[in-house]
Amino acid sequence: MPSKKTPVICALDLGSMNIRVILAEVIDGEPRLLACASRPSLKIKNGDIQVVQVVGEQLLLALQHAEELVHGATVDYVYANISGSGLHTDLANANVHIYDAEGVVTVEAMRELQHLLSDHKIPANRELLCVDVCKYFIDNQKEVLNPEGQVAVALSCDGVLVSADQNYVGGVRRLIKENLGRDVMRLLPSSRVLPHAFQNTLDPERGTLCINLGYGTLDYSVYKGNEQYLNTLPIGLDHICMDLGECFDLHSKESEKLLKAYIEVYGSLPEGEDGMIELKGLPGTEPRRVSLQSVETVVVARLREMLELIWHDVCQVKKDSSVSAVLMTGGGAKLQVFNRLIQEVTNLNLSTPHYEPRYVLPEMRDEIELWSNCLGTLILGARDYQVSLERGSMPILSQFTTEFRRIGGLVKDLFSHIKW
Repeated sequence: MPSKKTPVICALDLGSMNIRVILAEVIDGEPRLLACASRPSLKIKNGDIQVVQVVGEQLLLALQHAEELVHGATVDYVYANISGSGLHTDLANANVHIYDAEGVVTVEAMRELQHLLSDHKIPANRELLCVDVCKYFIDNQKEVLNPEGQVAVALSCDGVLVSADQNYVGGVRRLIKENLGRDVMRLLPSSRVLPHAFQNTLDPERGTLCINLGYGTLDYSVYKGNEQYLNTLPIGLDHICMDLGECFDLHSKESEKLLKAYIEVYGSLPEGEDGMIELKGLPGTEPRRVSLQSVETVVVARLREMLELIWHDVCQVKKDSSVSAVLMTGGGAKLQVFNRLIQEVTNLNLSTPHYEPRYVLPEMRDEIELWSNCLGTLILGARDYQVSLERGSMPILSQFTTEFRRIGGLVKDLFSHIKW
């Protein structure tokens, strides 16, 4: 049970198939996980919320379930990740002169670069979600990961910015505020939070391409010490289901059933053998049996196209040289054919994601690849909370509401121990 004095944060993952919630205490910028819960999202497609009321009800049920598991603990701050066609990625650069008397790069100079990146022009109908420095350059020549304390005349950097359509962002904020009664401390792109869920990305010398293939969206990021590049494509496993429906003349539910059977069965069969599944087909048609190897032909065609789109994008922004390994997560991580396709498309090997044991609750272990986005949001949210606290930039209203809830909890505990 959490301490009454320790803030509790909530990480939300609004997925096309499920809404996932993780609650944690924040202790010195690190989360101590308390509980997790999930509910079917029902009306989210490709990252877009289609029926606000239905999604809001499911979101509230997920949070209530998680709070019940922690015996009535209440959430103080909410962090959420978003995905879909409403996100946009831009690359930018900035430079400053070093005015320190000894020519030493200071934290203030690095912050000034960050502010200059934030001033990068984006369309008026978008909101800037995050700004990340990819790499620093000393005197426009020497590339460094952290220039603090080094001697320089000028400091420059390359950065990546992610913005989102204001209508989309406003809709997500209203959804959470109206149903959970709390403001969102920060909205983060799914591709931004993803690398922080893995231990594999802790080595700054080892560049990693992280791919999250969900039901409705495809998020990916190149990470090497810092975020090097982020992007989102509004395609996912639902597109494979549509392909299967077209090829085998199936309605949507049967297409999903066929893909699920392929994921669960194919790959565990001995090499050279096949599996069969019986499908009802469209109304008025006879049930029929479909070869899982024939299903693979359809699945592989779409997956190859997705990987080629990702790798072409990464090469186009010249980040391919930063990649030495590939990690897969999301529902698509269960597709064993990725081992072969990634090698063929990128000439890199697919690595197994490693997670910090203290960040994995028992309920998450069997489907950890589905919890990656939510876990990354939690870890990044805990760090963001600590930084905001140290800088004194926490919203006044949020601080007041949190303190009010804390005092209310203490009073409730006091009266519960009094014998009338």
